[in-house]
Amino acid sequence: MGGVGKTTLVTQVGKRAKELQLFQVIKVVVSQTPSIGDTQNKIADFLNLKFEKTTKEGKAEELWRRLEKEENVLIILDDIWNEVHLKEIGFR
Repeated sequence: MGGVGKTTLVTQVGKRAKELQLFQVIKVVVSQTPSIGDTQNKIADFLNLKFEKTTKEGKAEELWRRLEKEENVLIILDDIWNEVHLKEIGFR
């Protein structure tokens, strides 16, 4: 349901997490027509990760391996309207 403050809430949570130095915060707007590749690329950009693979499955594996090495990362996926399979992005 739109207009109930979800984006405002996650923005404030992310801001507070940064202020308290609890997490590195990555916020990605997914939108009504989600693109797994775009989402992967936005997260990779934040992590300064250059993909070697070109398929979404290959990128998902690379992204997962990189995230395993990171500590205290909060990834906020905002504006999701449809089901998104997190494993396809690179989250396990």
